[in-house]
Amino acid sequence: MAFANSDLSNATYQASGSGASIIPALTKLGEILNILDYGGDGGGSADNTSALTSAVAALPSSGGAIWFPPGIFKFNSAVSYTVPDLKSVSLIGAGPDATSLYFPTGNGLSFTYTTTTNSLTGSVHLRDLSITTAQTNGGVALSLVNTGASATDPANSALNDITSVNFRGQDGFGISECWATSVNVEGVSNVNLSQCTLTGSPSRIGIGLKIFGTSPSNIPVILNISMCNFWGLDQALVYGDWTQGVTISQSNFTWCTAGINIPAAQNNLAQLSIQGSQFACIGVNIFAGTEVGGLSIIGNWFATTGSMPSVNLQAVAGFNVVGNFFGVVSGSGGLALVINGTPSGYGGTITGNMFSGPHTYAVWLQSGSSNSNVQSNCYFGASTNVQNDAGAANTIGGGSP
Repeated sequence: MAFANSDLSNATYQASGSGASIIPALTKLGEILNILDYGGDGGGSADNTSALTSAVAALPSSGGAIWFPPGIFKFNSAVSYTVPDLKSVSLIGAGPDATSLYFPTGNGLSFTYTTTTNSLTGSVHLRDLSITTAQTNGGVALSLVNTGASATDPANSALNDITSVNFRGQDGFGISECWATSVNVEGVSNVNLSQCTLTGSPSRIGIGLKIFGTSPSNIPVILNISMCNFWGLDQALVYGDWTQGVTISQSNFTWCTAGINIPAAQNNLAQLSIQGSQFACIGVNIFAGTEVGGLSIIGNWFATTGSMPSVNLQAVAGFNVVGNFFGVVSGSGGLALVINGTPSGYGGTITGNMFSGPHTYAVWLQSGSSNSNVQSNCYFGASTNVQNDAGAANTIGGGSP
């Protein structure tokens, strides 16, 4: 059907059409602002900084969306915006790589939340575009930062989402140009990152996603990372201070030095679930240097390369490693799963996993481990199935073969 206003005859809504045919129609109706109407230029050479600033300022008090048609929208400087309470801001492209927001130098987009209520009620939404750079390991592509007063219940907050966005160099995927950090989330809760690609370089540099808080009153909770591709990064995902309630699912971590890194000496980490994903990192696939209360690693595929541990849990407090596949793709003598540093009374289960390939140890319970229950796993080709270094109250049951 078509809109009734004959002046909008070229703005036909196609019920069975693509989003790219619907959104230009809505820009003509004023429901979505078109960046071109505010001086935007997608030719790749003109500066779009003032155009985006003007378009965001023109949004109504409740917020709205800005449409970027196909093109390369260059920005000579970073763009920062403070998100008020009860305002939603959306940046929408014509599709990843059809629309590129290009920041040759420095940082990219930064959104700051300064809540004055009991929860974060402003929200940011990015979809169907690329955020690119001409640097090599420089700048932050996208920052979501809460600098406001503490939220009484950070879980009770507006949803932010980053959907179908590519973070890469302007020269292409995994060539030489890349961001130092693709996505930085500081103290912002309720964030979904879905169907995104975060790439570094063949030299494995940069951070894909970094999540952290700054204090007990600045805690990021409820974050879901799904169907994303992390490639060629030094650290694909950093799980930092005060982070809680994160689910990582159906994602790929390939050619990274470290897949998921939980650094040592972090504060109050809890509730991390890693499920249904594939890991083929050059160093360690998962490293836990700080205890995460309630760590679940379920139904993943892990490749062991070289002599590094594939999954190295040096500090855990209540964990489940269930139904995973551990294989060797290069070299021999590696370690599939290492457990250490479990405080008394907070062990975990290791069950239903398949360990295949010439690992030195399939499961290594180091001397700091305790209350770990290893049962009903399948072992093929390991020199030692389970190595127990006199940990406290570990239980080792049967396995196959």
